Amino acid sequence: MPDSPGKDSAKRLSDTREDDSHGGYFHNKRVKQRAQDRALQAQMPAGSTSRVLSGCTVYVNGHTDPPRLALHDLVVRHGGVFLHYLSSKGAATHIVAEHLPPRKRVEFRNCKVVSPRWLLDSVQQGRQLPWAPYSVLGGSAAENTLTLAGADTIAVAAESSTIPNASVNTRTVPSVNTPTVAAERTNTPTPNVSAPTVAAGNSNTPNVASPTVPTAPAPSTRADAFPTAASDPEAFLRSYFEHSRLHKLSEWKARLRQEFVRAHSAEPPLTAPPSRVLHIDFDCFFATVAFLHRDKRRFPALDFARDPVAVCHGRGSSDVASCNYAARALGVRNGMWAASAQRRMPAGTTLTLLPYDFAAIEAASATFYAVLRGCPDFRWVLPVSIDEAVCVLRGEGEDEIVLAEQLRRAIRERTGGCTASVGIGASLVLARLALRLAKPDGVYAAGGDPSPPDSFWEQFSVRDLPGVGGAAAAKLGGADTATLGTLRHSTTLPSLQTQLGNKLGGKVWAALHGQDDPESQRMLLDPCAVFDRKSVAVDINWGIRFATVAQVDAFLDVCAGYVANKLRECGKRAGSVTLKLHRRAAGAPVEPPKYLGMGRCDAVSQAAGLGVPSGDVGVLATELKALFRALAVPVQELRGVAVHLAKLCGDQEAGPRTPGQWLGKGRVGAGALPAPVSTTPKATTPKGGAGPSANASAERYRRLRVSPVKDRAAVPRPAASDPGVAAFLEALPSQLQREVRRDLAGAIGETTGGGRGRLRAEMQRRAEAARAVNAHLTGSGGTLLAPVRFQGEASFKRVCRTVEAWVAATCSGDGPNDGPHERDVHVFLRYVEKLCAGDRVHLALRVASLVSTALALREGSCGDTRAYAEWEHILVRRVLPVLNRNRLTFQTERKLDVEWEV
Repeated sequence: MPDSPGKDSAKRLSDTREDDSHGGYFHNKRVKQRAQDRALQAQMPAGSTSRVLSGCTVYVNGHTDPPRLALHDLVVRHGGVFLHYLSSKGAATHIVAEHLPPRKRVEFRNCKVVSPRWLLDSVQQGRQLPWAPYSVLGGSAAENTLTLAGADTIAVAAESSTIPNASVNTRTVPSVNTPTVAAERTNTPTPNVSAPTVAAGNSNTPNVASPTVPTAPAPSTRADAFPTAASDPEAFLRSYFEHSRLHKLSEWKARLRQEFVRAHSAEPPLTAPPSRVLHIDFDCFFATVAFLHRDKRRFPALDFARDPVAVCHGRGSSDVASCNYAARALGVRNGMWAASAQRRMPAGTTLTLLPYDFAAIEAASATFYAVLRGCPDFRWVLPVSIDEAVCVLRGEGEDEIVLAEQLRRAIRERTGGCTASVGIGASLVLARLALRLAKPDGVYAAGGDPSPPDSFWEQFSVRDLPGVGGAAAAKLGGADTATLGTLRHSTTLPSLQTQLGNKLGGKVWAALHGQDDPESQRMLLDPCAVFDRKSVAVDINWGIRFATVAQVDAFLDVCAGYVANKLRECGKRAGSVTLKLHRRAAGAPVEPPKYLGMGRCDAVSQAAGLGVPSGDVGVLATELKALFRALAVPVQELRGVAVHLAKLCGDQEAGPRTPGQWLGKGRVGAGALPAPVSTTPKATTPKGGAGPSANASAERYRRLRVSPVKDRAAVPRPAASDPGVAAFLEALPSQLQREVRRDLAGAIGETTGGGRGRLRAEMQRRAEAARAVNAHLTGSGGTLLAPVRFQGEASFKRVCRTVEAWVAATCSGDGPNDGPHERDVHVFLRYVEKLCAGDRVHLALRVASLVSTALALREGSCGDTRAYAEWEHILVRRVLPVLNRNRLTFQTERKLDVEWEV
């Protein structure tokens, strides 16, 4: 039966779909577009074309200036190939873009992404210019890898687009030895526009907040708008501290406590706990100040009591620093992301996000403390934070609530509307609990003698106690839901110490009975001792992205200068320094959801004692660099850096300055050393005789250069079989018994003749060493260093030729293996380790640089890109850690270049 017309139509439609499939369609489209480009080039005047861009296949991504059509005409006119559709990343040799979103930066991390200026400048100069200075990946602060202006490139693929199969590169850091094009633009936005934040589900279109004053390290989308830790560490640190809320809180707190110590250092401490304590705290301080000083043109009809208001930096991953009680009633909490807070809003309700106003916050805090310090009823006003204080009454009175109301009224009037709450109690913990009942905008006094009644304790859970968190509540087994009234009658001190530990258990038991722990009591009795500066620290947990060790060294120099200035301001010196590094955790994404944040990290730290307390920048910087190399964290994995100085002492305690000491500030001279070190031992004169003459002294020192062995008096040694010794050994633990028996056996061996042979061998060794020194100094052919051999060859020049030939053979692509053999790599690493261990780090650096140079010369002609990537992995992951672990690498200042152009 013949097919029906319907079947014929379906068959023809099926054939058409098979012929015009997805791949065939785009293939035919590319063929037609290239034919049109060739026809367009043929129609152009003879003098207007060139072959400058010959060999370049260009793809334009996004909006550019000049526009896409103009760039298409430029590429075709000068011999290049223009791609209208990017079928794969390897199809284009160059990707042209003005800027890229974070997701595209990860996608194109192994590609040559340049700005349109590269095409224009290349055509203008008649040759293809180096692409790295025009790299978009290296010229934007919004990228995953920050600008590395003026720095050399680490060995992870400056032009790794030629090795698309290289699996060892987790991220690419392009080489940028010249200024980026972004620095030449004039339409740079100023830093007072809050940064774009990328939501979790939309990485292509960042949400740019409305123009608000930023108050945290959230940079704009341009590298020149916010300095980077790698390119300009000093400007980065200054901008970070200028915009960081936590830094300002810490600085204000430290300054308030220093002012308290200076004002009350002459007063004696209390001998008995105070009778009444007032705990005063602002209500949602940051949110209230932001509301009072808001832009009334943008927020004209905003009711702070009813409308939810929060203070943060942006609208995406910015943390909510403070929110009013209307927002808290809807589930908003301090510390959550702004995007999460907005999702908690019910339909028809908008969460108003306000910017910080640090000047107004500082002014309101100053007014707050001025009101409290002006009250004559307070013996001490103890600063807890900029918006929180503990006030100790001079005596016991009956008008505490009246006094608290007067203070609240004065604070509200003088700050222009900021409300405060007051909790009153016989101890600090009772005042803190009473403050919880007083909030918001109220006063509560915890009465009772000696402890408040059970009705007071029934209003709190164990989580309300200061210092008790979720982990401690979980150990108590459901105590997070039980009230303190139930807990204080059902537990004992031994049971709490068994569950929580001795310290925390004792603290909870004391709090349940209305008593302060020893630390809180000490703050009330002797606040000057508690508030005196014990440490100085700097913690950077945002924007830390480096590519080279030199950049980390420069950043540590700036951190050392910052903490040294803090030491100088408080008149202290540090006895120990600790470096804490946050390393990207295994399996964590290279770029976390929070823009340039730390993400999931592993923290490692190491401390070093300074011996003599010091505040010198050079000493601190040297110790920090040594600690960084001891921790051996790859620079690309760094996400946070913290420097902590402890064991602080005053300048006078560290040692007085004398004219004979070093003239530089903070340098440690002989006067700062302990007495046994700084003083010269006095020469003793034998009784009945005169002191030695000058000639005799010189002769004596000449004789002692060889350190002769002195005659020893025969002292009888105890034997392990002696009854007294045996009884003594039986009373010792077994491990100590073995050590003592071993020592006795060695001592007995020395007296039986074996020791004489060892002494004779030692004298012979010293004599040979002295002959070697003389031969080395006089040029008679001796040497101090034993030769280090590689494949049986001791000549370093011949070793270099062998290594160069080895690199050439492994990169030729003719062999059956991809890259060097693992056994050969192991032998090479052993050779580098022996060079470093033998105090010949310069030779290790030379042979490593030789490998890097050989790879750079063969990059274009390398037959096997996988071999090139394998060598790249060996240099970065295996050779560089060996050099960094060496004890001599960090003892010179920027004299060892351990970065390579690979």
